[in-house]
Amino acid sequence: MPHYKYTARDSEGKQFTDKLEADSEQAARQILETRGFEIKELAKLSNESRPHLSTDESQQVTTRLAQLAGASLPLAAGLRAAADDCGNRRVAQVMHEIANQVDGGRSLEDILTSSPHLFPPHVSGLVLAATKTGNLGAALSEFLEHQRSVRSLRRAITRGLSYPLFVLCLAVVVLLVILFGISDPYIRLFAEFDLQLPLSTRLLIWWRDYGVVCAGLLSIGVVVITVVLRLTLPRASWSRVIARVPIFGPLTYWSGIAEWCSLVSVLVKNQIGLAEALQLSAAGIDSAYVGQISKDLARQTADGRSLSELLATNRPFPVSLVPLVRWGERVGLLHEAFGTAKELFDRRVRVRALMLQSILPPILFVIIASSVVMVLGALFAPLTNLVQSLS
Repeated sequence: MPHYKYTARDSEGKQFTDKLEADSEQAARQILETRGFEIKELAKLSNESRPHLSTDESQQVTTRLAQLAGASLPLAAGLRAAADDCGNRRVAQVMHEIANQVDGGRSLEDILTSSPHLFPPHVSGLVLAATKTGNLGAALSEFLEHQRSVRSLRRAITRGLSYPLFVLCLAVVVLLVILFGISDPYIRLFAEFDLQLPLSTRLLIWWRDYGVVCAGLLSIGVVVITVVLRLTLPRASWSRVIARVPIFGPLTYWSGIAEWCSLVSVLVKNQIGLAEALQLSAAGIDSAYVGQISKDLARQTADGRSLSELLATNRPFPVSLVPLVRWGERVGLLHEAFGTAKELFDRRVRVRALMLQSILPPILFVIIASSVVMVLGALFAPLTNLVQSLS
């Protein structure tokens, strides 16, 4: 459907410029006249670039739709009011676009069907299903709760890893200060007295002269390899590689499973078929690895296979998910089964993140203290030998 840019004057004499979507120029004029606007200029936009919303921007529009649907407020007027208060240009543009089409007599279901750029596929699918069942406000509220839960889980992971990472960076700085700051006058003293250096001191000097450079080059090599893999591998393969990284990988994998279970639960609860829910959830989660598996499950369940049987034979998914899904299939409460699984994996991620936050820093502190003692011992060992030889 073509878009038109217009300049008009409202009943209060205020002139403004906006856009609307209509079947023809005549239809556009009728829409504007129905609103009581005096048209000053109306032009068709032939090559308009439509906004593609990010996840956060899509959530802003979804939040407003949920509030308006839950309060039974006029959709078009509410979206325009929200757009005027919105500081994001693309979000405001989408809100105005939906409002203009609603004023043109189109239903929200029809708008989403003909405008796939407005929302991600899983959001559009949820809105379409909820519109058919007349449960739009509740469905969007459940989806927003899902998004809040996902953000909370990611913050827990960030907290679990940020402090140990800070301690590790601090340890590197302390050791570099000792190697290149404190040790320098001692090493010059050893050279002036031509002392016989023990093995620990020779190793310290080697690290000062060559080891740090080698470690730096190795770190740069790891970073380069990581960047190359990230740019060359498909998203699903890269996500799978990340999931296998020690310590950090399991957290991302389990959080992906929890996010997937939560989204599938919301979609299935709102009367979306299981195969379609699995397909939509694949595009709606952050883990491309779990999303790829979800697509495979969607294809196989569409062929009539049981999801619980597929999960039992699908190695990447945890075994604990199988009995929950099997129970949900048997009693017809699959959304509750996935909701329970989401809580289970959510708790597992939070416990692991808290454990890393509690255990890693003390371990790192012990390693730091041991390293400092070893370095200082290597520095003072030649002086101790010199004093003993002089006495």
